[in-house]
Amino acid sequence: RKQRFVCVHSAIPIQLKTVHPLHLKLPATSANLGPGFDAIGLAMSFYLTIDAEPAAAFAIDAYGRNPDLCGALERNLILDTYRDVLTSAGRAIQPLHLRLHNEIPLGMGCGSSAAALLAGVLLANHFGDLGWTGYQAMEEACRREGHPDNVAACWLGGMTVSAATQPDRKSVG
Repeated sequence: RKQRFVCVHSAIPIQLKTVHPLHLKLPATSANLGPGFDAIGLAMSFYLTIDAEPAAAFAIDAYGRNPDLCGALERNLILDTYRDVLTSAGRAIQPLHLRLHNEIPLGMGCGSSAAALLAGVLLANHFGDLGWTGYQAMEEACRREGHPDNVAACWLGGMTVSAATQPDRKSVG
């Protein structure tokens, strides 16, 4: 990573971290798969694509399906999740400029909320320098979604089988 130094008042150098832009491409998913309801998830070949970079103020350029809803700064699941994760982690909220292309129908059973939640968590992890693994980010998005089926398929791709477990129980497979 590139680093730069600045001097403040007493001429003591302070190291500032350069935050690089982030590109996300998250697939639509389905988890309403017969007897695998809320357990089996399937990634599909249409996507939520986001290019994000630090900005002076929040801004969204939205294209594709539902650009009016996806481009709103208020009541936006991606930004609300991003802010909440950073606040919960005790980190400063860095405003972002998002260029968002959405191909996922909203509210139609294609995993739009899973993709939005996962995007918000991944943005917070990157721009808040949380240091989470992909698995930790997926777990956080699953916790927020309430069930892991769509989030697991969105993050891992392909077809997934998942179940929520309680923290004091171990899964055996």
